[in-house]
Amino acid sequence: AAHAEGLRAGIADLLRPPEAFGVGGLLEPVPRSFSALTTTDSLLIKVRREAIKPFLDNSTELKEALRKHQVNRALLKAKRMGIPFFSALHRRSLPKFARGCRLHRF
Repeated sequence: AAHAEGLRAGIADLLRPPEAFGVGGLLEPVPRSFSALTTTDSLLIKVRREAIKPFLDNSTELKEALRKHQVNRALLKAKRMGIPFFSALHRRSLPKFARGCRLHRF
């Protein structure tokens, strides 16, 4: 139940108006975006590069995980860094969630 609530809160973050983030809509399809597609609930997550850039600039580990398409590692690092949506994922369910994801167009 806590996991589902966390996911709902994360999705609510993604659906907030673009100005809430100051970088444009997180769901806007733009080139060089960080995306995760979950096959379990058909949720497509696209985070604009401008939104994630400060995190990338401060984490070579996250950059490397994304480049190598290491989904579990990338999601765990994104969670630890407090990136919206990913921070709401429950740590114990992260491996299962990662199996239903793929990184796309980074």
